[in-house]
Amino acid sequence: MARHLVLAALILFTLAGAAKAQYKCVIIDAHSQFGCEISASRVRQAIIGNDIAHTLLSARGCRGEEALTSHHRVLKLVQSLEGRASFLISTKLAGMSQSGAESGKKGSLELSRANKQFFEASVGLAEVLVQHAPHETKQLRFDGLHLDLKSTRIQDAMSLAIDRKVPLILHLELNDNEAKSSQMLEQLRHVLSENPQHDVVLIHIAQATPEEAWSLIESHGNMHFMTSTADALAAFAVAWARSGKPKAQAGWVNLLADPPKPNPYNGWLADYLPTTKWNDDWKKLIKGHPERFVYAVENVFGPHWTRHYPVKLKIWRRAFSLLSEKAAKMVACANAKHLWKLDVAC
Repeated sequence: MARHLVLAALILFTLAGAAKAQYKCVIIDAHSQFGCEISASRVRQAIIGNDIAHTLLSARGCRGEEALTSHHRVLKLVQSLEGRASFLISTKLAGMSQSGAESGKKGSLELSRANKQFFEASVGLAEVLVQHAPHETKQLRFDGLHLDLKSTRIQDAMSLAIDRKVPLILHLELNDNEAKSSQMLEQLRHVLSENPQHDVVLIHIAQATPEEAWSLIESHGNMHFMTSTADALAAFAVAWARSGKPKAQAGWVNLLADPPKPNPYNGWLADYLPTTKWNDDWKKLIKGHPERFVYAVENVFGPHWTRHYPVKLKIWRRAFSLLSEKAAKMVACANAKHLWKLDVAC
């Protein structure tokens, strides 16, 4: 009899574990982009086919396309998704992502125009690009951008977000700009302290260390982190960048355990998923402050929407199953719903 009870308990434990591993929380992708190398119908199909409840979409510029046209293109896609997406005004078109004072002036002017024309149709502003390592791959050739939070164009974009009372999303790369990381963190703390009622979100975790993130969260109640480009795929990208094959960011952090080595091989995901776990330091921080983390896929290029999307979601659905149900719900859905005032049932 005792053996039967033990066996029954083991079966129940196994079934509970399987259910937890398959836990499907409602997911909001708080930041992805739509460019011209993939069609609107493919993006729409990807969002619906991967069962994403809601996506915040912004424009990637296309060669020869006017900034306002880029916004129109994305807004049309958002409207076609009939409640499964919201529109963010891009803050990196028409010079905003290019070096030089003249480019900054042009970018600020176009951002002002976009604000006047599209703000009522939006839920806020997309990421403000402050730092970006040089990039040279098949998808993007970019000389890089190295500004700080006192740059005129960045001040213009931050002021717009603050005036409009929408979350301020900043793209910082602390590891890829290590020499300026202390200065950037000091400037960031000033922005947070000067605007204590305004929510600030660092996309891609800003390549911060757990210690830096913990310090910012403990000191500032308006500090949030977006989990985009902070998983196993990011770790593969870092290894690839450090090998010298492409020119790209090499400072991404991985919130989870490292994937198998070397770079991706056929079947690596099947090996990785059963062993997936959180990095202990990050899990401790998320467990203590689940309200400060926002999930984002951050699809940018065509392959992100096609090949990478289902892989990333399998990893994150597994990762969410390893958190408490409350924490998973907050990171995957509720925090984005609150920050951008979305009509989504989490």
